[in-house]
Amino acid sequence: MRIQHRLPLLPIISAILFASLPAAAPAQEGRVNFTYILPDMKLNSEMIEEFKALGGEISGAEIPTHRSTERLLLFNSTHSVIVPGRKADQELPSLMGGGMDLSDMSPENMAKLERSMAATMSVMASFAERSEEELRELAWDPATLLQSYVDFGDGSMTETREFMERTFLVEEKRPAYEWRIADEQRELLGYVVHKATTVHDGAPVEAWFAPQIPVQAGPETFGGLPGLILMVSIDDGDTVYLATGLDLTGLDEGDIRPPEDGNRVSRDEYEYIVADKLKEFASTLPPRLPPRA
Repeated sequence: MRIQHRLPLLPIISAILFASLPAAAPAQEGRVNFTYILPDMKLNSEMIEEFKALGGEISGAEIPTHRSTERLLLFNSTHSVIVPGRKADQELPSLMGGGMDLSDMSPENMAKLERSMAATMSVMASFAERSEEELRELAWDPATLLQSYVDFGDGSMTETREFMERTFLVEEKRPAYEWRIADEQRELLGYVVHKATTVHDGAPVEAWFAPQIPVQAGPETFGGLPGLILMVSIDDGDTVYLATGLDLTGLDEGDIRPPEDGNRVSRDEYEYIVADKLKEFASTLPPRLPPRA
């Protein structure tokens, strides 16, 4: 359950922080490039292990424990939007063909391809046996995110996600975190950033924000501090958002606008749709193969 709190001390803290800054006009809009490092979903790891047990072959000796992707945050004084960056997600090991040269259609390679294809179909059929909770988790795979729009005024947040060629507008409130601002400071991208901590879904969160850029923006659902958040570490570094580039030149008109295209649903409705469609798809597949001896 997300934690909702009022933040009565932040206006006072903001005034103290801003009083120590130069008198130059603070930046109110710009772009931030984030590298997003996250643990690979447990369900993905389980599926890869099952794939191998069924005779499928994977290119690469090890299954990655984390993967990374890029995020671009556009912000002004009242709104922000996050979109995928130019760099694609780090690829998971291939489940089709094991990296072999398909131009070589030797009997050995054909047999290898057939085993991998059969194992892939069998793993996908396992969705019919997965719990709804496991399948709901897949709704939030980073690959499904098209953009995340936040209105600082009313705290509303709308994520645009694509699943099975359908577009959804997932509407909810951005969490109002109970931030605790510490005395620690450091430098990041040429700005002095201050440390703040809170809790998110039971996990400790450490954020570093720049009071010289007095906007409530940040990566993912994080914001509400007296300055732009440039780094977030969740659960002692298990998940990290790190700003790698910052551009404070003005945005073009229309760069930040509320999403309009897609079916408007709540968070629970979206998760239910994903879980239901995955089970429905799995039911159309051939029976599962027994593991190889």
